[in-house]
Amino acid sequence: MNYLVTGAAGFIGAAVAEKLLAQGHSCTTIDNLSTGRREHVPAGCRFIYGDVSNPILKTVCVVKSMMQLYILQDKVLGK
Repeated sequence: MNYLVTGAAGFIGAAVAEKLLAQGHSCTTIDNLSTGRREHVPAGCRFIYGDVSNPILKTVCVVKSMMQLYILQDKVLGK
């Protein structure tokens, strides 16, 4: 199954993405790197630099064959 994990450059998001890959799933990640680091994203995950609060970015990623969405972020801009 295809998964979209936001916040995968953070501790929890990276762990979720790594677990999904270990289970044989494909994983795309979105992170704005405001609190995470790019090197935390597991190898094998497709990385998109961006913010999930951007509705266009989120819609495009979900529509492009993402079946499950994990939103793991500690804050959203403007909140």
